[in-house]
Amino acid sequence: MYVKTNSGDYWVECHGTGKPIVFFHGFTGSAQTWLPLLSFFKNNECILIDLPGHGQTKALVESMEDCCCDLYSILEQLDIDKVDVIGYSMGGRTALSFACYYPELIRTLTLESASPRVNERERASGT
Repeated sequence: MYVKTNSGDYWVECHGTGKPIVFFHGFTGSAQTWLPLLSFFKNNECILIDLPGHGQTKALVESMEDCCCDLYSILEQLDIDKVDVIGYSMGGRTALSFACYYPELIRTLTLESASPRVNERERASGT
């Protein structure tokens, strides 16, 4: 289903019932990336979102902050006030940013092959 946000429409799939888990895919992936794993989460509502520029999402964002604001709006429209978050690669970076912007929504945060973005000055100084 499409969910409207300030930046445009996001493709969102909801599977199952129970405690909600939102899944953020990696670069060049989509919500479809997670389908083979859903059988491991039979007691959860699994929320799969195509991030901007991927899958069926039509939204265009200018910043990570805009993306996270849109993701907050999606969860709000789905009437979700606490969520477990799983992110892979680019989706892990998105999940980490989302958790920083909206810590009150996060029950657990699981990151795979993800790292915070480091700017050039930080990289050069080794900090």
